[in-house]
Amino acid sequence: PITSYDIEKTIKIVGDKEKAIEILISDALIKAEIKKRGIYIDNFDIESKMEEIAKNNNMSLFQFKNYLLENGKFEEFKEKIQKQLEIEKLLNPADLRVSENDIKDYYKTHKKEFKIFQVIKGISYSSTNKQLLLEIRKNPMFSNLDVKSEDVVLESNSTNPKLMEILSKIPNSQFSPILPFPKEYKMFFISEKSGESYLPLKLVSGQIFQKLLTEKKELAFKNLKERLKSKAKIREIGK
Repeated sequence: PITSYDIEKTIKIVGDKEKAIEILISDALIKAEIKKRGIYIDNFDIESKMEEIAKNNNMSLFQFKNYLLENGKFEEFKEKIQKQLEIEKLLNPADLRVSENDIKDYYKTHKKEFKIFQVIKGISYSSTNKQLLLEIRKNPMFSNLDVKSEDVVLESNSTNPKLMEILSKIPNSQFSPILPFPKEYKMFFISEKSGESYLPLKLVSGQIFQKLLTEKKELAFKNLKERLKSKAKIREIGK
């Protein structure tokens, strides 16, 4: 059952009654299907997925957990991972295949996404306190002894390619996002970029794979919801 209270509560989040009802029906059908198939996700599954996410972000599992705890999002993230893994087990593996040709084709048609600059000049800000870096974003004249700042010249042949990719997308005279590093947070103010080039396919194939896989999962999940809804008997009562 979906109650009027459920609908009103969801409307406050999504802002539309029809959309709220659609979401609640989909959630109910998915939960019923998970129960019907006996799908169960344990803590080991969740830890393994979190470790994979941490590795993709150049962090250890311990560092990633600390990052979530510091931002008050650990339990919320665990719940999100559990739901994600449950849904993945509902999907047909054949619908989630990503071939090498798929990756090559994406690279050819979206090459601009992988443009980087050979040299990036600016200012690096680092601190163990993320809030202090947020203060600098709001007020560049803000100063604190717990924030280290220095002029930097980053070159593509000696800097992490992922970092160069992120900073290459930041316009001049703007701040980068605050980035988690092994022992601190860092933020960059970009002043100048030069020497355009492109990251080679071998360095971004994993990134492309994840993007295409995500798109296939979203399509497969959408189709699953439509199939479940077409078979379900949904009726409105209480009028």
